[in-house]
Amino acid sequence: MSQPQTMTSDQKLAVGVTILDKGGEAYASIDEASGFTVTFESSNTTVLGVVVRPDGLNADLSSDDIGTSTLTITATRPDGTHLIGSPDMTEITVKNAAPGAINVTFGAPEPE
Repeated sequence: MSQPQTMTSDQKLAVGVTILDKGGEAYASIDEASGFTVTFESSNTTVLGVVVRPDGLNADLSSDDIGTSTLTITATRPDGTHLIGSPDMTEITVKNAAPGAINVTFGAPEPE
């Protein structure tokens, strides 16, 4: 499990995976790693949105609401088995951003 992450509701977070060949060289994109798949999944999409980049190895996380979500990243071989270190799970907490404005509300008028 990776280190927990914290972000505010006005931030985004990039996350990436590196797949190495047997010689220790990194693949530039998921297309080069023929038959391998990488998935990025948020356990609570109302808190944490996930958009995978075109290379298939990186994603952008958006802070959609206040709360906690678990991000699970899974790398799978063509035969369906997982690569070493996969799946990896990280808890991500989204907190309020710094105050930026106030809203004032009044109740309905009532007799005294």
